[in-house]
Order: sequence, then structure tokens, then C-alpha cells
Amino acid sequence: MKASEIRPCDNCRGTLGHFFYTADLSQVVVDVRPLQERQGLMLMWGGDPAMAPIADVLASTSLDEVAIRMADKDPSLNTRLILCFDCYVKLGLASLVERITKAEGDRPS
Repeated sequence: MKASEIRPCDNCRGTLGHFFYTADLSQVVVDVRPLQERQGLMLMWGGDPAMAPIADVLASTSLDEVAIRMADKDPSLNTRLILCFDCYVKLGLASLVERITKAEGDRPS
């Protein structure tokens, strides 16, 4: 992060101190068409889970392309949030990050 990008805390407008946090936020849009296409194929085949891999092969769009992060299309749609340590804790982001990190650690690899 460049020195010119550092500004007061976006929440309290106070100074940041030595430790502060940033978060890049962007809207994500889900394209339901590929999901509906697979669901339709599965319904045609009686909902048999064994047919799911075939539905993936026959579908016209990969499920990897279902969620579109808008800032990837237009970087100006990205918002960088800057928070001082106190606001990071007061807003509950510290506990949220801890909970997410623990959940990711609990997932089998």
C-alpha cells in the first residue's frame, strides 16, 4: 500500500496508528442460469445423483463461472475500507475473521 493511499479510519475518522486493517469490498453477482440448467437436466433424469457428472459435461457453462466479482470486470467498483484497530474490534470484524479462519482450518484438505 502506498503512503498516498493511507487516510484516516473510514469509520471513526481517527488516526490509524502502527496497526490498521484494510478490506477490499466488491459486489458479487450470481448467474443462476448454469445452476438452473443443471437442475433441469437432473429433473429430466429423475433426480438421480449418479447423473450429476453427466449434467456437468452437458451443461453449456462451467460452474466455475457462476459467481462474478464485479470489481474483476471494472476495478472502479472495488471499495477499499481502512479501519483503525479499535474500529476493527468494535465492529466485530476481529471475531468474524477469527471465526472464518477457524472454520477454514476445520475443513478437510
